[in-house]
Amino acid sequence: MKKDTLSGLDIDLYSEKFANGFEVYLVPLKNMKRYYATYATKYGSLITEFCPNGSRKNVKVPNGIAHFLEHKMFEQESGIDPFSFYSQSGCYVNASTGFESTRYICSGNTKFRENLDYLLNFVNSPYFTDENVEKEKGIICQEIKMYDDDPGWNVSFNAIKAMYVNHP
Repeated sequence: MKKDTLSGLDIDLYSEKFANGFEVYLVPLKNMKRYYATYATKYGSLITEFCPNGSRKNVKVPNGIAHFLEHKMFEQESGIDPFSFYSQSGCYVNASTGFESTRYICSGNTKFRENLDYLLNFVNSPYFTDENVEKEKGIICQEIKMYDDDPGWNVSFNAIKAMYVNHP
């Protein structure tokens, strides 16, 4: 891995980019007992058109698909969801979708390797059935309604709509 020292911070940053484009960054922090692992993808709510690997043709997807997929990654064929897995070792897991990226995180102070392996595996092993897709649609609709009742969210998004009239 390539090592860079962040001057003035006494922090080393290790990085590597693999042939498939996957980038890994490690920042070991001295005197920290807790770790924080993030698996992020450059796919967020504003990205509704892309060219899949190996293709020359763009694919257009519906608005909201990045957030929907974020939720679906937590559904596992084994029936053991990541929340249950991580709670066994007292670790935290969550995800979030922004405008340009989706992030899956786990944080804890035990079983780093085991928890990192599970994070990489569950995000890379989507499990879709007609039934669980339909169930998730309802969950997403409830979440949207929750944001509709949040004054701060409404102020922020109305400001964005006013500033970027012609942008999705």
